[in-house]
Amino acid sequence: MKGKARPPESLTGAERELISACAGMAVGIEEQLRSGRAVSRDELALVLSDVLRPLAQRLSRYRVDEELGALRFRNRIALRAHARRLDQQIAIADGWCDA
Repeated sequence: MKGKARPPESLTGAERELISACAGMAVGIEEQLRSGRAVSRDELALVLSDVLRPLAQRLSRYRVDEELGALRFRNRIALRAHARRLDQQIAIADGWCDA
């Protein structure tokens, strides 16, 4: 990580929401990996509809609402790249669910 971490109290509500969603998703993925059980298509479809798509939509709203004033140029570029990658991963998972 480059630069200094911002104190939690300086984060906007939108930033806190995104961090909370990502942290929750990371915990869920870690628990799934520890269980050693494969994910079914139905489970993946549920994660797509209830977690990944809403997260991608929230990320898009954050980019539109706040990125121009709140983020440095380098961070805006990284945010766009991560949002594109998330969209690509969702498309891949959609294809797997539909197969």
